[in-house]
Amino acid sequence: MTSLLETYSAVQLQETFLFMLRRNGRKEVANAIEYMLNADSDDIESCLRSYLKIQEQVPYSNEEIVAFAEDTDLTKHQYTILRKQALAKNVIIYPSYRQLVNAREACIPSDIHVSDVCAKVNLQSLVDHTISRILITENLPVDTLNNSDKFRLLVK
Repeated sequence: MTSLLETYSAVQLQETFLFMLRRNGRKEVANAIEYMLNADSDDIESCLRSYLKIQEQVPYSNEEIVAFAEDTDLTKHQYTILRKQALAKNVIIYPSYRQLVNAREACIPSDIHVSDVCAKVNLQSLVDHTISRILITENLPVDTLNNSDKFRLLVK
């Protein structure tokens, strides 16, 4: 390592490093490093803050937010306050309440019949709905499947 530092200038080492990154398909990384090497300290600090903020924020998916709301028994008011408080801190992880409601409704089979004393749903409809929800939740490429493709559902 010492011989490299004695033989080549810092600029030559930087250029070689950036060249190798680009050659190995890491163009975005090379560009970011090159920008940071040429930026002033305020720009670097701003970039790092933005990068860390982006990395920290992972928004809830529709399925995750439904599970979260159900597990915590959040009312509409509580959820709205929680979301507004997060937004006030520039944390955008909670979908809108409307998205939560739509995601909840997507969990219910379309031909369910509910009365004051009972709820009825056709068993095949329930199985079909459950399978479609699993495929959607797991992001399986349903559109690419052929009608001849077969699946087996194992249930306990």
